[in-house]
Amino acid sequence: MSEESRPVGLAIIGAGLMGSQHATSASACPEITLVGIHAAESTQSKALAEHHGCHQFGSVADVLRDDRVEAVLVATPTDTHDELAALAMASGKHAFVEKPVTRTLDDALVLRSVARSTGRVLGVGHVIRYFAEYRAIHAAVTGGDIGTPAVATFGRRCQQPDWSPDGWHTDMARSGGVAVDMLVHDVDLARWCFGEPTAVHARVVGSDRHGGLDYALATLVYEDGPIVHLHGSWAEPEGFSQSAEVCGSTGMVSYDSRGRDELVVTPHASNTGVTALPPPPAGREDPFQSQLRDFAGAIRGGPAMPSDIDWAIGSLRIALAMLESSDTRDVVELEPLGALFDREAAASLVAAGATKGAVR
Repeated sequence: MSEESRPVGLAIIGAGLMGSQHATSASACPEITLVGIHAAESTQSKALAEHHGCHQFGSVADVLRDDRVEAVLVATPTDTHDELAALAMASGKHAFVEKPVTRTLDDALVLRSVARSTGRVLGVGHVIRYFAEYRAIHAAVTGGDIGTPAVATFGRRCQQPDWSPDGWHTDMARSGGVAVDMLVHDVDLARWCFGEPTAVHARVVGSDRHGGLDYALATLVYEDGPIVHLHGSWAEPEGFSQSAEVCGSTGMVSYDSRGRDELVVTPHASNTGVTALPPPPAGREDPFQSQLRDFAGAIRGGPAMPSDIDWAIGSLRIALAMLESSDTRDVVELEPLGALFDREAAASLVAAGATKGAVR
């Protein structure tokens, strides 16, 4: 077996909702060998490891010492992502981090620096683009099926996320609430379809005010682009749903997971007929598995993942700007992403120079 085709040995840290999802997807992915699982709750990791027939690691240190492990997937509370991913890369492992990449922008920039200095692949779990429904929306928008986009509305809704034992989701300091934890998916979709917004205006309830209930409503401002509305809710009585609608100069593409599987392109009244994009095939590949395939490919020398650390920082900063806008009750102007990276690089050079001077 050639090096390029050899499966990547993967360990997962975290055995909750997303750790379990990734374990299932990794077990079914030919490009991945699931070596083992570690979690702070050992009963969770034991059950999950037994289910998938892999090793239960007793500690993070055990994960990092194991030569079978080439990559570490971090599916833990958001405020722990930076430390675990940095440790993995510093130990010579590649890293994949669930979204959002970190809780703060500074932590994400540090991870970017660690990835660059170690030469490790760092992927982030922005999985939207791997769903057939959203691929079809992107194709309809960028392919001109609805003309010039004018207005877009993206959103998702679920019950209060009470599935973690310590309730970290509803701690704004740890998760960022629905805006950072969940609506970042729709930020990702907006950037993929329309590019980088220049400003954000938002109102956020905040998950630490009403017993875990949270809601976020945001407008992304595009110069010479569409008006983009995003809404995210942790206020549903039960279940999960997502929707997307983009109106353009010649028609509209819409999708709603509540009772309708197909995406619909509807021409304006001056035209005739309704075009329904076929629903995704029943046997389609799990989007999380497709994402892991790209991660493994990047490790084996293939193309970089679409959702690398630079992309993830671009989405995180917009989600964080929603919180800032809500706190200040004002529009938040967004610095161009390239300028942010240039400024960070300049600051790193100054810091390196100061350290070098101090050593002398």
